[in-house]
Amino acid sequence: MPEILLPSIGTLTLWRRHAKRLIYDRIPPEDVVWRLDDAPVVDLDLPPAPAMFRLRVSERFLELSSRAIWHSSPQRFALLYDLLWRLRLAPKLASDTSDPTVAALIDMELAVERQKMILRKQLRFENCGGALVAQVAPKHPVLEAMAPSLAQRYHSFDWVIHAPEITLRHRDGVLKLGAGVGEITRRKPIATPIDAPMLPGFEDQAPTCGGLSSSTPLIFHP
Repeated sequence: MPEILLPSIGTLTLWRRHAKRLIYDRIPPEDVVWRLDDAPVVDLDLPPAPAMFRLRVSERFLELSSRAIWHSSPQRFALLYDLLWRLRLAPKLASDTSDPTVAALIDMELAVERQKMILRKQLRFENCGGALVAQVAPKHPVLEAMAPSLAQRYHSFDWVIHAPEITLRHRDGVLKLGAGVGEITRRKPIATPIDAPMLPGFEDQAPTCGGLSSSTPLIFHP
């Protein structure tokens, strides 16, 4: 039974890569165990699917997976793979709200979007050792998904945002991601040098699907 370890950074990208390989190998959902690893980045223990293999899904599934995956429920990975597995025979299933798996993922999607809205409203920076620093502890780990929009919104200055599972740093117009700080139990921001080593810049790899209908077949990346 494959046990898939996913990192706290790049979770969506790695889940897609593993899921695509599992579909290629015809491994059913009940034979897969998904876990979130404590490390910010984990090595792939499954080879990628062959380049010629194309997995086509609806726009709705891409939307649902790119949002629900940032929910805090440990069941999110398995639910998404279960839906992906069944999409092969029912391409429009991701839009069927009567399906229990789809309904559960929609609830997660809505919770994630609410969390993003709350974080946008509550985010506050403080001057800490000459750097603008904020610390947040959202109920759902949405900070990576929000990283590109935060970089655009606060593009005119350098800043660091700490969260339990991830740290974002924006410096000289470059956004980088690093390991989180664990449980946040105090209000005073955690000082991080603005030039501290971080992971390479991250870009959301979800396809842009504007203007397409929910039944439009799209390539499932990566």
